[in-house]
Amino acid sequence: MGMKEKRKSKRRHLFEYFKIFNRNTGDLIGELVDITTDGIMLISESALDLEIEYPMKVELPEVMKHPHVNFDAKCVWSRKDEYSGAYENGFQLLNISPKDLEIIKSRLL
Repeated sequence: MGMKEKRKSKRRHLFEYFKIFNRNTGDLIGELVDITTDGIMLISESALDLEIEYPMKVELPEVMKHPHVNFDAKCVWSRKDEYSGAYENGFQLLNISPKDLEIIKSRLL
């Protein structure tokens, strides 16, 4: 069974990539390319550790009227893109406030 059949929530591939930072250190983790209410996919320059929980902050453009959304997410898969050399990383959302989840639903999905 492929990934598509397992997915239960609406998925959106983003045309504009949003930067994702470590909320605690301010370090850039990667760029958000794909999102559902359950998880995200981001691209990064280096491989990310699996099964690690990352405190994330997604910077949103001014037109969205919200500066950012915060959540914790666990890296569940990571693979190198053979064409770009970047890493694609899949994350499961773990801790997100109802307010930030609503921003994702209304502005990103």
